[in-house]
Amino acid sequence: MLLNTRPGAKRAALSAFLALWLAGGAARADAPALTLRVTGTVATPRLWGIHQMETELASQVQTVHYTLHGRTHTARAVPLLALVSQARPRFNPHIKNHQIQFVVEVLGRDGYAADFSLAELLPTLGRRAVWLAWDEDGKALGANGPAQALSPDDATPARWVHSVAEVRVLDTAQG
Repeated sequence: MLLNTRPGAKRAALSAFLALWLAGGAARADAPALTLRVTGTVATPRLWGIHQMETELASQVQTVHYTLHGRTHTARAVPLLALVSQARPRFNPHIKNHQIQFVVEVLGRDGYAADFSLAELLPTLGRRAVWLAWDEDGKALGANGPAQALSPDDATPARWVHSVAEVRVLDTAQG
């Protein structure tokens, strides 16, 4: 390895490093506004943007019809279960029906959160339709983005989460 011993070389290298670091920091600061995270007791946590949801989950994208405050709306969305499935929850094969002990927590950027049992989302058990939508009536959510969680089968929209920042998959059997 060759070291540059010219006067000012260290300062130039430090300046270049700081510029790259600050640029990366700015990009990371913007990332939360454009993406949502899937984390928790999963094998493959990741960030999802709207484009990734539309392309990688294209076969599951649907137009959802729902009523909110007496008005009918439509939204393009994917099932919440699709993102959870992509993250591959870590089920223990030695625990009987381990999947029914998992909870999916949807967190908004404002701190609002709603929980769904994984069992209620599974097609073999609860069959509850919960969606992550990225538009409303054909218009991007904008300041309310990148996605919102909709649970049209609930009697009230109490578990609807605007500006979803994170989806956490939690194993309640762990304590």
